[in-house]
Amino acid sequence: MYRERARRAVPSISPEAMRCLRAYPFPGNVRELENEIERAVALADPGQAIRLEHFSERIGNTGGKPAAPQTLNDAIERLKRRMIEDALRECGSKTRAAERLGLTRQSLQQMLRRRSSGG
Repeated sequence: MYRERARRAVPSISPEAMRCLRAYPFPGNVRELENEIERAVALADPGQAIRLEHFSERIGNTGGKPAAPQTLNDAIERLKRRMIEDALRECGSKTRAAERLGLTRQSLQQMLRRRSSGG
């Protein structure tokens, strides 16, 4: 548990913060959730509950409501991102992940580069 590694006493998560965590779709899957929790633990004062302001703006902007894609292209990009991340995690290599997704390794590499550059 991160709070033990960080040697921080964080007794709980506020109900509002928990609602926002539950509402956020976590396109980065478990790693993104772990990163958000680590961030919140680091920012919370010892003994203080994790509050909404301890999370990144991505989480806080949901306002406790499920985040819906703005456009069809947004929805497609979100699905692509989730499928790529799942395939990479499950397959353990880019080559096998590309095969599972029906892509060449080069196409997968290009998609990953575009995603990391924000495009």
